[in-house]
Amino acid sequence: CGVRAETEQWGMRWTVVLGLLLAAHAVSVRYNTITDCDESMNYWEPTHYLLFGSGFQTWEYSPVYALRSYFYVGVHALVAKAALVLAQFLQLPNAKIFAFYAVRGFLAFVTASCETLLVAGVSKVWGKLVARFALFFMLLSPGMFIASTAYLPSSFSMCLVTAGVAFWLLDSPFASIFSFAVSVLVGWPFVGVLAVPIGLYMLFSEKWYKLIAYGVVSLAVPLALVVGVDYYFYHKIILAPWNILTYNVLSQKQGGSALYGEEPWYFYILNGTLNFNVALPLALFAPLFVARYPLRLAFRTVAVLAPFCAWVAVMTSQAHKEERFLFVIYPLACLAAALSLDGVSAVVMWLFDCVHRRLGTFMRALLIAVALACFAVLSVARIVNIWESYGAPMRLYHHLSESELHNGADAAWPAPGDVNVCVGKEWYRYSSSFFLPGPRFHLQFIESNFTGELPQQYGPNTWNIPEHMNDYNRQEMTRYVPLSHCHYVVDLDFPGQSEPHYAAATDTATCSADSGCWDVVFWWRFLDASRSHNPLLRAFYVPGHSDTENTWNRYYLLRAKDPAAVVAK
Repeated sequence: CGVRAETEQWGMRWTVVLGLLLAAHAVSVRYNTITDCDESMNYWEPTHYLLFGSGFQTWEYSPVYALRSYFYVGVHALVAKAALVLAQFLQLPNAKIFAFYAVRGFLAFVTASCETLLVAGVSKVWGKLVARFALFFMLLSPGMFIASTAYLPSSFSMCLVTAGVAFWLLDSPFASIFSFAVSVLVGWPFVGVLAVPIGLYMLFSEKWYKLIAYGVVSLAVPLALVVGVDYYFYHKIILAPWNILTYNVLSQKQGGSALYGEEPWYFYILNGTLNFNVALPLALFAPLFVARYPLRLAFRTVAVLAPFCAWVAVMTSQAHKEERFLFVIYPLACLAAALSLDGVSAVVMWLFDCVHRRLGTFMRALLIAVALACFAVLSVARIVNIWESYGAPMRLYHHLSESELHNGADAAWPAPGDVNVCVGKEWYRYSSSFFLPGPRFHLQFIESNFTGELPQQYGPNTWNIPEHMNDYNRQEMTRYVPLSHCHYVVDLDFPGQSEPHYAAATDTATCSADSGCWDVVFWWRFLDASRSHNPLLRAFYVPGHSDTENTWNRYYLLRAKDPAAVVAK
């Protein structure tokens, strides 16, 4: 009822708000890429294992380390299972891919629902104009396009943090506390710091004994579920959120998360510019406009902006940086930008009111229109660029499953028995085993210039301790198969690569033991950022220019010349 009242008061029913957000995220369901190997290997692969008994296991799921919870994966596996049952009922030929997109659709629905709550809360506290701005930013933001359907704990926590803030704005403290608790225990434990400013505000506005009761219930329910499910899968009592917190923050082991790469201090500025363009500076300058509100509203505004600003500062100070680490504050960034745009436009109107009142109103409307138009154009150009420049892996694995392997319908193609699809340096762009149509198809690794630790196939269960795993990102040679065991190779071919140019080995003159001998089955272009010298065309798709002025490489699917002669591992 609160959601309906707060959205309808500014001329839009909550169903319209939800519908708009669902429509925007439906585009992400279909066209979002998998931008992080964590998504495929740490979440899609365990989900595939729970459903089909096969999939890759990373060291984080070894009972020795137990950094990941099966509860989070299990919820998504239930959605995928329901989709598989529906696909079987409808007799769909590509049930696994249908399940993949059904999970994405579920993620889109959860994200849109939490955003709708936030729009309602913003409308109640800051008014209809700020709510409209926040909705506009969330609808078109490239950051929300990426995060809304990413199967990652940071995306899940983004939704729950958004819900927690929204429920607080709607004066539902228990629902707010519960949302934050689930975000910490099921999603990503680090986001607990985002609840501190709102928690402090509640201490001064709510009865303390009620907050304690809310907190106990909110922690007990998800904690019992997480520990119970993980006990079943690990056969011991573990608390995965605590384990990942200690590994990343409290561990004395040399390296820690920095083993997986370090980025310069300005990484998030560049990334935020791509994902939010003109909304980024607006969001960062939002604290400047707190003083324009009455005291009580100013404190509420600080309680919302403080988590956003603190998270940016803390994440920027860390050596290991990844785009997904900021997912949790993306909706808050949209809210901050909305508050800032409202503040800037009000200042502009005040300045021009000194000349003429109508001029002030006109200049405010003009500023808002220009800002939103620039944001919309740049956002759409960025979203299109993501798919056009980096969508080749998703296109390729679609083609592999549906066109080349005929959804597994031909038991003798391309050869009887097991079939190996091999990846070298492109292992981290693997779209997941949901794109391999049956149990006789396997992803295998061949050696490349990557010298870190790769995942390995699950054993017969989840509680036995797997061999050849470490938490130092140290290469394990047991992961690799010889090239001669590959029926297919997936590779991005570019000048100067240290690996063989497999795509060039197509006849007796170019074939060798190192490169093999292949037929080109499929290729799609892939942006060569290092040789595309115009930064704007690298980042944003401009029709008529991006296609011709950027440099492109080819992302190949190659089939062995004589697949029947390949001996699968």
